[in-house]
Amino acid sequence: GIPQDKEIASEYYKKAAEKGRIEAMFNYALMEYQGDGVPVNKEESLKYLKMAADKGVLRSIIRLCEMYEKNEAPTVDEEEISKYYKEAADQGHVASMFKYALILYQGLGVPQDKEEAAYYFKEAAEHGDSGAMFNYALILSHGDGVPKDKEMAAHFYKMAADKGRPEAMYNYAHALSKGRGITQNNAEAANYFKKAADNGIVEAISRYASMMYNGDEGLEPNKEESAIYSKLAADQGDVDAMKRYAYMCEKGEGVPVDMNESIKYYQKAADSGDDEVAMKVAMMIYEGDENVDLASAAPYFKRAADKGDPE
Repeated sequence: GIPQDKEIASEYYKKAAEKGRIEAMFNYALMEYQGDGVPVNKEESLKYLKMAADKGVLRSIIRLCEMYEKNEAPTVDEEEISKYYKEAADQGHVASMFKYALILYQGLGVPQDKEEAAYYFKEAAEHGDSGAMFNYALILSHGDGVPKDKEMAAHFYKMAADKGRPEAMYNYAHALSKGRGITQNNAEAANYFKKAADNGIVEAISRYASMMYNGDEGLEPNKEESAIYSKLAADQGDVDAMKRYAYMCEKGEGVPVDMNESIKYYQKAADSGDDEVAMKVAMMIYEGDENVDLASAAPYFKRAADKGDPE
C-alpha cells in the first residue's frame, strides 16, 4: 500500500494547490507524475503543472515541456508548447532558448520567423549551448535570417567544435582549409578534420586521409596515416577513399603491396557507380592470379566498353 504520511501530504498539497499556492501546484503535480503518495496519474499531473506554469513557475514550465516532448500529454498543441518554451527561454533557461529558436526557425505552432530564431540561437550559443552555436554558425554562413557573416560563422563553428560538436569540427576545418572567415591554416584544418573524423564524420575521414596523402601546403605527407583513414572512409561508402586506398594497396604506399585488397577496393568503387575504374578492375582481374575467376571481369569490360573506353 501507499505509506500513510505521503498519502496525507498529497491531500494537503492538492488542497493548497486549489487555493492558489504555487509551490503546492508543482509538488502535487510531481507526486502525481511519479506515483509518490498517490497512484500515477499523468493527466492530473499535467493539469497542475499547467496551473503553475501559467503563473510563470520555471521548473513547472520545463517539466511541462518535457511531458509534451515525451508524448505524455493526451493532446499536443504546438502553439501552446511554443508559448511555454518562449516563457522558459525568456526566463533564461538555455535549453529552452535553443528549442524555441528551432520552433521559430521551422514555424512549429508559430509563424516562421528566422530573424527571431537567430536571436534565440545567439542567446543560447552565448550561454554555452553547442547545438545553438552550430545552428547560429550555419545561418550566419548562409545569411539565413541574418546578414551573411563568414567571420562570425567561423567563430561560432569553433566554439561548437571545442565543445565537442562533430559537425562543427568538420565545418570549422573546412573554413580553415578554404580561408573562409578566417586565415587559411591547413595544419589547424587537418587537426579539426581529424577530430571530426575520430567522431565518425565520414566526409572528414576522407578529407583528412586526402590531406595526409597529398601533404597539403603546410603539412608533411603521412601515407601510413592516410591509409588508415582512407580504409575507414572506404568502408563507410566514400568512393574517392575506395579508389585512394585501392591505389595505395596496389603501389605499396603506406601499406604493403596487396593486389587482392587493391582489386577488392577498386571493385567497390566500380560497384558504387564509378565507371572510370571499371576497365582497371577488369584488367586487374584478367591479369591477376590464375585462380581468379576470369568471368568476373566480363561485367567490368562491358561497362568500360559502354562508357567508350578506347583500351
